[in-house]
Amino acid sequence: MNFGIYYKMLIVLIAGLLMIVTSYVMGIEDGINDEESSATQQGNYNNKFNKTSLPDNNLEQEFLMESSSSEEKTLIKEEPEEEVIENTSADPETYSPELYLHVTDSPEIYFHVEDKVKVDITVEIKDGVTKTIPEIQLGNKVTWENLLIDKNGVINYNDNEYEFLYYEGRFHYAPSNYGWLVTKIDEQLFLNDNLVTEQELLEFIKIQMRDSGLHENEIEFLIDRITQNKMLDFSSKYLLIRYIPQADVDEAIKIQSDLNFNIIRRHFLIEAVDNHVEMNDPIYEIIEDSGFLIHETAVNRH
Repeated sequence: MNFGIYYKMLIVLIAGLLMIVTSYVMGIEDGINDEESSATQQGNYNNKFNKTSLPDNNLEQEFLMESSSSEEKTLIKEEPEEEVIENTSADPETYSPELYLHVTDSPEIYFHVEDKVKVDITVEIKDGVTKTIPEIQLGNKVTWENLLIDKNGVINYNDNEYEFLYYEGRFHYAPSNYGWLVTKIDEQLFLNDNLVTEQELLEFIKIQMRDSGLHENEIEFLIDRITQNKMLDFSSKYLLIRYIPQADVDEAIKIQSDLNFNIIRRHFLIEAVDNHVEMNDPIYEIIEDSGFLIHETAVNRH
């Protein structure tokens, strides 16, 4: 057996293994060195990023501080005070001229008596009477003296006959929520949401006046005043036909006589308004006929 050949082959094999181990060890050292180099580069990059980003962070902080300061300034900025609008409740017990309707009224006084009578009639209002028929001395309190009234209600004064007494003055009424609202849409009239003509509206007013206790001649005179003075003309979308309760009329106008009498006072006020107003049907006071009854009527445009 030739041991020399085997010996040489063993030496070559060992040398090959040593070369492989040596290459492996060197590869590990190179890898470690590469990682350290990479880490160093990454660290340098991070340091570079941090150095350049710090000013941005500072700017951001400064911006946030300025924004916060600006918001605080906005919050503490003084705003102009809002105008306070007082509640305008029209309570007759707490009179205030700003809360009342100021109306130039022109009532008529009719007499209904069982027998011929002679009587004095006094009208008193705060702002004074500005006109009378028959004519008498004007003032806050005016008096027709020695009126002769026959059974038909005809008045004789200074040898002249009159169907009624008439006066004008400036009155203050609490705004009433009794009455009716008329709406005009595209030249059409609506009363309580019902389509009506102007003539039908006048007929409706007549019926209401009749239900309130007025006589036909008194109603016809009021309707004539409405039409002749064009009181139903619309200057806005809505038209209010207010009934002024008798208690409010009594508050504004005092009527006195040297004889005991009862009185029915039916005052209506037609008013143009821009907004829808909820109205209630009038409640008419029941007045007994005591043998000497006065009807006072009025319709005016406000």
